[in-house]
Amino acid sequence: MTPQEHYDKIWAVLQETAERMDKAEQLAKRQHEQAMQRMAESERRAEEFERRADRRHEKAMLRHEKAEQRLDRAEIQIQATRKLVQEGIKLVLDIGRRQKAAEAETAELKKSTRELQIAFRAWLRNGHNGRGHNGSAPK
Repeated sequence: MTPQEHYDKIWAVLQETAERMDKAEQLAKRQHEQAMQRMAESERRAEEFERRADRRHEKAMLRHEKAEQRLDRAEIQIQATRKLVQEGIKLVLDIGRRQKAAEAETAELKKSTRELQIAFRAWLRNGHNGRGHNGSAPK
């Protein structure tokens, strides 16, 4: 093989290697661009997911605050109801005591009235008419 042929062969190998390297670089660039696009898409999706998560979190916080407000109002209503029930119980107990006292007084009045009725009937039976004598004619 002559030096020129040898040189041409080396040159052809170098050109082939350079072409392969260019193709490899182009492939690497395309792969890099595709990877960058995938990363950008992934970042966009992650940001969208984060925005949606933030919106859901905000809504959840609002629901939580409203629930706490409802619980606070319910607690106030429960305390007011508790006070009303306590006062109602006191009132019922007081009414019960007064009723027992009234029943005892009524029983005492009935007994006294009965005794007066018995005494009055006995007085009338004995002939007293309120004029100082027993109703028989003077003799």
